[in-house]
Amino acid sequence: MRLVGLDDETDAYTASVCDRVDARPQGWTIDFDELEVFARRFHQVIDGILVACTEEATLPVRADDDPTLVAKADMLLAAIDSSSWLVSAPEAVLARVEQRFRVVREVPLGDLPDLSLRHGRDY
Repeated sequence: MRLVGLDDETDAYTASVCDRVDARPQGWTIDFDELEVFARRFHQVIDGILVACTEEATLPVRADDDPTLVAKADMLLAAIDSSSWLVSAPEAVLARVEQRFRVVREVPLGDLPDLSLRHGRDY
């Protein structure tokens, strides 16, 4: 995962985020307040996967294959590059995504890009 911060003070926070992602099989688990802090510090995430689950016990692990990640997540955002995102979410959320972005297309689960290699999950 590459993070683009808003200022030089973000470098130490970036290292901390990466360490926390690597420290647990599920990656870095945060609540919504922490997510807001994360969002204020960075204006771009590249090659990162953000997974939302109602219950922490249902979080997938980073070693799960892509279909398992999608199946276990209540919502999944994968930053493919600087301008492309994969979104798996409830219909109401997908409708909001479609309203906000100009180019949106549906991708069947079997046609997902290979997220595991792109995001360093090589085990």
